[in-house]
Amino acid sequence: MKKSVRGKLNVVFGSILVLILVLGSIGVFSSYKLNDNTKAINEGVLPKIQFNNDLEQTVQQMLSNMQRHLVSKDRPFEEKYEEAIRANQEQLKATESAYKKALPSDERPAFDAVQAQLDKYNSQIDDLLRMSAAGNKQDAIQNSYETGITIDEIRGDLLELEKAHKKELNAIEEEGKALYLSVLITMIAGAILALIFAGIGIRYLQNRIQKPITIITNRMTDMAAGKLTPEPLLVGDPDEIGQLTKDANTLSDNLYRIISELQTSISTIASTSGQLTASADETAQASTQITEDIVDISEGSSEQMEHTNSTTSIVAEITQGMDQTATAIHKVSDLAISTTEETQNGASIMDQTVRKIEGIQQSTDHTASVVYQLSKKSEAIGSIVALITNVAGQTNLLALNASIEAARAGEHGKGFAVVAGEVGSLAAESAKAASEINRLIEEIQKEVTGVQQATQVTKSDVAVGLTLANRSGERFREIAEMISEVSAQTEEVSAISEEISASTHTMKALVGQVAQLSEKSEESAQNIVAAAEEQNATMEEISASAHVLSEMAESLKTMIDVFELETGK
Repeated sequence: MKKSVRGKLNVVFGSILVLILVLGSIGVFSSYKLNDNTKAINEGVLPKIQFNNDLEQTVQQMLSNMQRHLVSKDRPFEEKYEEAIRANQEQLKATESAYKKALPSDERPAFDAVQAQLDKYNSQIDDLLRMSAAGNKQDAIQNSYETGITIDEIRGDLLELEKAHKKELNAIEEEGKALYLSVLITMIAGAILALIFAGIGIRYLQNRIQKPITIITNRMTDMAAGKLTPEPLLVGDPDEIGQLTKDANTLSDNLYRIISELQTSISTIASTSGQLTASADETAQASTQITEDIVDISEGSSEQMEHTNSTTSIVAEITQGMDQTATAIHKVSDLAISTTEETQNGASIMDQTVRKIEGIQQSTDHTASVVYQLSKKSEAIGSIVALITNVAGQTNLLALNASIEAARAGEHGKGFAVVAGEVGSLAAESAKAASEINRLIEEIQKEVTGVQQATQVTKSDVAVGLTLANRSGERFREIAEMISEVSAQTEEVSAISEEISASTHTMKALVGQVAQLSEKSEESAQNIVAAAEEQNATMEEISASAHVLSEMAESLKTMIDVFELETGK
């Protein structure tokens, strides 16, 4: 399937972005899940353990106050301890109610047995208070031992509930550890995959986009410097860059062929113009000689026939030279026309190349825009990681609060303190993992920055290639203008040479008439003198035009010599 440069960029950066979003989603999900576990511990398990400890402490404190009440012999102290016992009973009822509300429905049957024991214990305490108020303290002290047995049973039931609560706490802790371990492994593997994908994507872009453009730019630089080679560039994928490579090969081949033909044509023009100059100089000398001879004919009729015969021979040579000159000029004119057409074709191809490079420049600008959007999305992922770090910090704070509550619980809160410490450790590890993710994202952002810099270099190379192509187009247009001038001069010389040829034939006829009509030699000699003078002036014009044509050929040859044609390997 044919993919454009934009499609390749979307595939590479889209894959990296999807992988980053998946990693961020996993991190956010794991953070919220750990937060839910911590919330379950703080709001579910810890209050139940705390209520359990409060019940046990209240029952023990109530028994202690009852014993002091029974052994006290002072009525004010008895009333004081009785008030403390009543307060303990109220506290016990409040704790029972709160404890039962904190328990789920499946744990309430076990608590109902504890509650029955507590009701029995309250009833025993009330009986002891009534016996004490009736003055039967000895019987009350004797019955208090039964109250101790009830307390032991309550402690046993509370201990079983506490074990169930700690078992639930351990299950939540194990679940959190397993979740953290799986998420940590997933995040590390995902980060490694992200780095691998980023490296592969950047390498792919360098090989498929930057490298071909650099090769094309180097070829354009060589062409602008005048170094032409028939060896084609290797065409890669059938995308915009591949099409540009094909166009560059076509331009290079056409330019190589045009310059080669131009060099051959210019050499021919220079050689022909040299021959034309020599012929013009010889013809001018012959015309001068003819003029002098005709003047002698007009001055001396005795030598008229001899000069007339000499003139006939010279005119025949002139006619033959002018015919050769006209043929050479026609050949030069045909070469100039062909060269003009080839130069115009080269200029047209150069304009097409400029438009193709401008299209690549637009694609490169779009690439820079896509890379910039990826950088912005990476920053958004960094914000998500910051959110994960914040959640981990809040989890650590909750764990710290749980540790404080465990410390308040005393001896019974030691196990919970260990759990709270583990939760804090998990929160710290989560923060550490979030920091590692943030570091990996920063590395990916550095890679994206590298792609941005490479894209900027590519944009600069494309701009240089566009400048060089424009410069080459200007050079072609200058050559086309120079060749057009050469063609115009050649056509002018061709017209002049045709006039001279016609004049020489006319002059040849006149000389024949002079030979036949010697009696009219004076009048004919005057006509021939006039024709010879006209021909002499025309030959001077031809000579001047031939010199101009020779100078223009040398100038054009100097311009073409800038190009260095290499042979194909």
